[in-house]
Amino acid sequence: MKKEFTNLKDFIKDVSFNRWILEKSEKDSLIWEEWLTNHPEKKELLEDAANILMGIQFKVSLPTPSKVESELELLHLSIAAKEAAYKQPKQIFGSLRSNRIWAVAAAIALIVATTFMMPYFLQDTIIEHQTAFGEFKELQLPDGSKVALNANSTLKYEANTPRKVWLEGEAFFEVTKKTDTGENFQVLTNDLTVKVLGTTFNVNSRNEQTKVFLEEGKVILEGIAVAQNTLEMIPGELVRYSKKDKKIIEKREAKALENISWRNGVIRFTEVPLSTVLKEITAIYGIQFDNKSNNSTDKRFSGGIPNNNLTIALETLKEIYGIEIEQQDAVYIIKE
Repeated sequence: MKKEFTNLKDFIKDVSFNRWILEKSEKDSLIWEEWLTNHPEKKELLEDAANILMGIQFKVSLPTPSKVESELELLHLSIAAKEAAYKQPKQIFGSLRSNRIWAVAAAIALIVATTFMMPYFLQDTIIEHQTAFGEFKELQLPDGSKVALNANSTLKYEANTPRKVWLEGEAFFEVTKKTDTGENFQVLTNDLTVKVLGTTFNVNSRNEQTKVFLEEGKVILEGIAVAQNTLEMIPGELVRYSKKDKKIIEKREAKALENISWRNGVIRFTEVPLSTVLKEITAIYGIQFDNKSNNSTDKRFSGGIPNNNLTIALETLKEIYGIEIEQQDAVYIIKE
């Protein structure tokens, strides 16, 4: 191997390196192991490039003991309030005898129940899961379906209908099929409804549009501006729809690696401009960019950027686009 590897871009664009990291090619493995033996000083650079392609293992952040104690205290107060509201009508009924007083007591009981009990029951009907910037969660719904929730995302559902969920952000679903009832599973976004029976798929609802990738199974998109108001997807297909523009922006065959690699800690891009990459980084990390670079606008990027390591993500942008990134307060300034 005569080619020189001096920066991250050299590794990321090399076909053999991609086969070794992503496809576990035995032939390429031997080539790169020999190369690494001859270039031990490049080990750290090689590992960074591998991290960009494959991602860095996410570390689950558990709540602090003080947070747990605080939540338990709130729970105990909630239970005590409910018990007090439940007992109060019984005490009134036990001390009054006349029909008129019974009527007054019944009215009071209704007021107490409405004032104290109903808010607690209503509060418990909506289940909500959220992720912070740079955070990743794996969930299991009451019906057995599994959900991987990407950073800066929210998933909601009613406790009695866990197979109908609302999504803001991005999530990967492994839906449990209900063969006995045939009940479908629905994911609702601001743009459309994804209806399935049992399948694995990814939904990204950001930037005023929704992108759906179907890995396997069958899904139907509802509420879109086409003749039948529905669109049936096939495995390996990607559809991007904008309710604002009332049209399908993109519909093509796609690879799973491109759309669900974020679960392994990396965001994959295929021939996209810098503006697209910056929007995704903003959504994942919650940072703001001010792009003062002109020459990098038309350049296209294909490769991976970690979704849990901002430092490597920014270094990758510098290498690929030939830019400088300076942080000024809460804004990242992009220069030539």
